[in-house]
Amino acid sequence: MNQAKSPAPVIIDLGKKKAKDVKLLRRGEGALMNDVRDAIDELSSTGAVSNGVPPVIIVVEAKPKEAVWETWM
Repeated sequence: MNQAKSPAPVIIDLGKKKAKDVKLLRRGEGALMNDVRDAIDELSSTGAVSNGVPPVIIVVEAKPKEAVWETWM
């Protein structure tokens, strides 16, 4: 059996980001999407990615919302 070697996936780790930013990324919008596009453009210019052949995996974690503490006087 001859199996063609598939290229290794490219993983872009964006770290922890605001939940709103992650939601926009899922819709293909926002600042994080711009970061992903920039990273893919950079990979394309260096030759690490050619014509979208290797899969690109984006890892991002939504930060938990900060608790708002109210003070009662």
